[in-house]
Amino acid sequence: MSCQIQLFADFVDVDIVKRYLFPSDRNSGVDRVGDAWDWPEEDSSTKQNGKDKWLHECKISLSSTGEVLVLTRKDVMVILTAKWDSQSESEANTKFHISWHGKPCKERGEHITSVLCVPLISQKRSSHCGPDWTCIIVGFSSGRIHFYTETSSLLISEMLHDEPVLNLKCQSYGLPRHSAAPEQLEELYVLYPSAVCVLPGFGLFQTLRACRNQLARVQANCGDMVRAPPLTYKKWGFADQERVSDCEFAGPATANTFDHLLTASICGGFNTWYRSSAPQNSLIVATGSRPFVGFHYALEGEAPLVMTDVAKAVANKLKSTIGQALPGWLLGVTRSSSSDKVKEKVMMEPAEQMGCRFGLCDVLRHGDRIVMAPSRGLSVVSDSLGRVILIDNKKGVAVRMWKGYRDAQCGWLEVQEDVKRHHRTSSGSVTRTSSQHPRTALFLVIFSPKKGLIEIWTTQQGPKVANVHCQQKRQYRLLYTNYGLMGLNNLALEGGNKCPRSCVFIDPSGAIMNISVPFHCALSDKHSQRARDLHLLKKLKTFLREGNSDNELVTEEVRQTVRELRTSEVRLQALETLRSSRHTVPDALKVAADICVDKLALQDVESLDHSGKSLLVVSQQLQKLITFYQFLQRLNQRPPDYATVVPADVDSAQSLSSVLHTSESEANNLLNLVKTIDSVSCKSKCKLESRVVFKEDVKSVFVDFLSCFDLEGSISPATTSVVNDSTFALGELVCQGMLYSECDIEEWRVAAALSTLVPSHLMKLALTFWLNKREGVALISEMMRFSQLIQSICSLAEADEVFIEYNELSPWWRSVRSQLMDSTNPLRALTGAMVCRAVALSVERTKESARSYPVEDVEKNRKEGEEKVPSPDEDTHSSCSEWENVSHDSCQWTLLIGQLEDVAVLDAVLRQKPPVNNEKMTKIKTFWLPYEKLGATLSHILKEGKGSVSELVARWLSYSGVEPQRLVDWSDYEFDKDCSEQQEAPADDENPRQRSLALGVREGTKLRTVVGAEVLEGGEDHAQVLGVCSLAWSTHLGQRFESAARLVQKVGKIPKERLCQQEIGITDLELPGFLHACVTFLDVFMEASLQCELMLLQDFSKTEELWNCPKGSCGPTPLSELALAKPDINYDLLHLHHQLATVLHMIATFNMRFPRPISSLFDNTGQSALFCDLASNPQLPSHILDQKLTDARTQFLFRVIAGATQSIQKVAYSSDDKATGLDTKSAVDWVSKCHSLAGSWHVSCDALRRHQVCELYSCGYDRLAEEIIPAVSDTALVGSQLLMIVGQRVKHAVMSSSNLHQNLAQLSPLLSIWIESLDESSLHSNGCPLPDTAQLLNYVIQFLPESHQDYQLAVHMVDAVHALLDGS
Repeated sequence: MSCQIQLFADFVDVDIVKRYLFPSDRNSGVDRVGDAWDWPEEDSSTKQNGKDKWLHECKISLSSTGEVLVLTRKDVMVILTAKWDSQSESEANTKFHISWHGKPCKERGEHITSVLCVPLISQKRSSHCGPDWTCIIVGFSSGRIHFYTETSSLLISEMLHDEPVLNLKCQSYGLPRHSAAPEQLEELYVLYPSAVCVLPGFGLFQTLRACRNQLARVQANCGDMVRAPPLTYKKWGFADQERVSDCEFAGPATANTFDHLLTASICGGFNTWYRSSAPQNSLIVATGSRPFVGFHYALEGEAPLVMTDVAKAVANKLKSTIGQALPGWLLGVTRSSSSDKVKEKVMMEPAEQMGCRFGLCDVLRHGDRIVMAPSRGLSVVSDSLGRVILIDNKKGVAVRMWKGYRDAQCGWLEVQEDVKRHHRTSSGSVTRTSSQHPRTALFLVIFSPKKGLIEIWTTQQGPKVANVHCQQKRQYRLLYTNYGLMGLNNLALEGGNKCPRSCVFIDPSGAIMNISVPFHCALSDKHSQRARDLHLLKKLKTFLREGNSDNELVTEEVRQTVRELRTSEVRLQALETLRSSRHTVPDALKVAADICVDKLALQDVESLDHSGKSLLVVSQQLQKLITFYQFLQRLNQRPPDYATVVPADVDSAQSLSSVLHTSESEANNLLNLVKTIDSVSCKSKCKLESRVVFKEDVKSVFVDFLSCFDLEGSISPATTSVVNDSTFALGELVCQGMLYSECDIEEWRVAAALSTLVPSHLMKLALTFWLNKREGVALISEMMRFSQLIQSICSLAEADEVFIEYNELSPWWRSVRSQLMDSTNPLRALTGAMVCRAVALSVERTKESARSYPVEDVEKNRKEGEEKVPSPDEDTHSSCSEWENVSHDSCQWTLLIGQLEDVAVLDAVLRQKPPVNNEKMTKIKTFWLPYEKLGATLSHILKEGKGSVSELVARWLSYSGVEPQRLVDWSDYEFDKDCSEQQEAPADDENPRQRSLALGVREGTKLRTVVGAEVLEGGEDHAQVLGVCSLAWSTHLGQRFESAARLVQKVGKIPKERLCQQEIGITDLELPGFLHACVTFLDVFMEASLQCELMLLQDFSKTEELWNCPKGSCGPTPLSELALAKPDINYDLLHLHHQLATVLHMIATFNMRFPRPISSLFDNTGQSALFCDLASNPQLPSHILDQKLTDARTQFLFRVIAGATQSIQKVAYSSDDKATGLDTKSAVDWVSKCHSLAGSWHVSCDALRRHQVCELYSCGYDRLAEEIIPAVSDTALVGSQLLMIVGQRVKHAVMSSSNLHQNLAQLSPLLSIWIESLDESSLHSNGCPLPDTAQLLNYVIQFLPESHQDYQLAVHMVDAVHALLDGS
């Protein structure tokens, strides 16, 4: 494949654009300037020729991103913006629309001389390195340059030099090409006839962004005008060149020391002064006349002042001063107009002259344009003599010259090699690797308008690559863009900052085309062939990516492309591309494989290289696979057989038993089991999980089919142990047509044999489809067809591979059993196992018949055996003297079927979501876990060991929220405390399914597995409960309880929510409930620890013989055994933790603030023992306590009793609220806990009772206090305390009465003084009636002895209370 010119954009209405640019002649589209002779009208061809040459008179600039296009002519400018048109019928979807047109010139006689579109990168992180906006830079004949936005809003207007602007160029930031090359900085170049101005990009683009933001505020009426700061620039002058028409910056020129000394010696002579190191210079290559090409060197940094420059500056200053002081007629100078005065005031910065060290001198030759290569090492110059000259910038010599290219337009194309190669790994996957430094080819594009020809050459001395002819009478334009995004601030972009379309070709009709050259055009011989093939492969990828729906067109394109390929490596890549493309059709890939095989068949296989041999193998394998795929597609398109979709009614069990080589009773059991499980499962079919499934594409099915196979060596699917969608789709494609159509099994077997698929992988695919397909209604017919399919697959394999000696295990059937055990659908695995067992028995009998009978009778016996096979029922009635040969494989099949029957029932139950009555569960305070879908597999149960079944059932029960008492079957011997060690055998009429899983799902095992409230409430075996509690504490509760205790110790109260979430993982509102659960848990823990010593341990390690695991593969230890294996618990240490939990629960419940409760209520020994392992034996607190610790504990319990007393509330016993009572249950519980702690802490319980009596009287609960008073031992002390409460009540009654003075007069002076000193605020209830106070006073007189110091005060109080009662 050669070069291409592809259309990518066009103008929406090119006539309107021409009308704006040529307003003087709207008919022809061109302005006939200077046609004063009034020549007669030309013919139509000449008129049409004038229309097609309008681009030649315009200045055109296209942004590097291709979003903005600007055309100017004289004083008119038109801005076009690109928009994507998805509904366009042409090849180009990008359309350029006119966004603005007008005349930007401000001065009279001013016109546009150059234009440049510069895209500025966005500084937002979410822009993905895209352009933010495009700045339009316009140069005028007055020397000014204007900066506009895409909407023609003026940002900056700057006068850099007082000459017309010849050209505008820029350079974008780029990384160094090699270690010795400098980086390319962002710069803007403004070329004048005698100077060039260089504007640094960093400051310029920051200023443009600021001006654009200021403009937005001005347009929003938030500012007055855009005030742009002065631009920073450097001006260089061309001193040694007579005329300059164009120039290019080659960048810093690095010179070695020898060249520096040689230059200094030649220029200055032998005795000249020189520097030791070469100065930093920038090379500017300019074209024009005298010399034709000049190499100017601009010295970087500040140049030293010379005396001549100082003298010139002084003379100019003196002249201006004298001119202002003396009249003009004296000096012979006339006054100019006001406009001239304004012009004289504009002072231009003088240009710093550059030195032209050498050049290409030709007096008759004038240079028009110079275009520098992206590498900045070469430049191409077009001159007035019709020559195009290639120049080496570093050496300053002309390398090559082309003749006959008048008014040539040139550009450069830099193409990188596509080095992505395909490598196949050991697993069969295809990976791509790329080199870090790909090769780069440089091409020169020359467009000759006179010839109407585009030529592409390889540099420097390479041949011509391609010719593209154009219409000679039409004037085209070649645009070359050598910059990318601007405003990067010296930050490199990933992938480089280059223009994606450096050479663009514009047609007079408005069509914009891109010129592309493949890399292989720069190569030759063998490398050129491979590069050419790579380009063809790239073209094929592009064609496939377009997604053509015409299969014949795709096939023809693939045929032509593969025929043109010459190297085996690229052909192999083409086949890989077709395999992986979603738009590939089977016919196209088969054609490609046929072509590759036909081309390689003409060569000797031994003479082929490695790529050729691999290509031959892959092509032949693809031919077989595609043929097999087409056969399967035809098979799946056939209508299904009637017997496979409609269930049979007659002789179901008998026909099934004959196929499965089993008894009718076993067949009936299978059908009944399937019916039972289906009836259970049908209840949840309406609640299946929603799943989004996209419509299946036929082409994607073919690609998925191919992606499942490894074509290196024998064809085998790259399946794994995990069944995914692609594996099931492959099995469905291979087996579905065979199971449900009227296809002959022999036809399918022949097609599978021709495909050379490995039989073992065919067996895996068949089982994968059977285990994961949808359940059908005609199970018997499906099992019959599936039996034939398995029989056919076994016939494809070698006989020794399927059948071995009966006392050994066949690897073939061992892998089948392993796949059935891993199935997540045990019921389908059960049916598959019975089918595979029947096939295995059939193969075994055929093999034995082959040994016993001659070879010619084997086929006859096989057919007779298929017609009549004795069932196990018939074998039962045979003579007892006859023996039946039972192989090791048949025993394994029987064991597997029995296990799958049990797992199928268990899986059917676990897959049902248990019903949960939320209202009922809330009332009985039963908790349950959020539902998660469960399932049982045989391999998982065997791997996890004995406790796996009970764990699965317990987890399912945890989702249901069932009450623990309902799980207990008290007839179970485990809960019978008087049972003996010998248990009776189960009855014969018991369900066999219950017998097989009885020990796994019995009630005690389930209860021990459901860790939590179920275990604590339902566990009757204290040893088991003790072990489970120990496991739960060490695994879950202990660490979180320790975190909560340390946090409360640190804060001294209930922490805030943030601290609770951070340290404990729960909220502050959930903390009291958690501590209550810990107290309850430790209560059960302590109860089990006390009771387990009185009971004999029972053996719970019994398992069914059917589920006995092989030695070494029993899985993890069951929970029941782990619980029994826990070491003995230190009861005193457990009790210490229970005390701490109770204290924390009290603080959390009553929201108490108690600083450092652990340090205040426990001694140092107790603090050290806390949070230790409960089975350890640390030093525990002694019974001898410090008085300070005892006082702290007493005060803490006092506060708890006060809080509990204040929590007593009145409750209504009837709807009319007339009968009320007190709810004291919670208060009694808390006081009981306080007395329990007091007994453990050696605190006086009598003090607690006294405090409780006082708190009850203080709250007004006199009747409750009277019930506790008899239990108080120290009556004198409690009488003195109660006297204070009587005084507070009397004070309140006196102070709140209406006749205050009369009541006060009835009090004795001593009593008045004592009552006045009392604090009434400590009394919780002030509304107690006087009779109750009098009753309380009677208790006080009764408790206080006459010798007590408060006895006389109590006597005075009696008189006062009686007086108050009489007065009321």
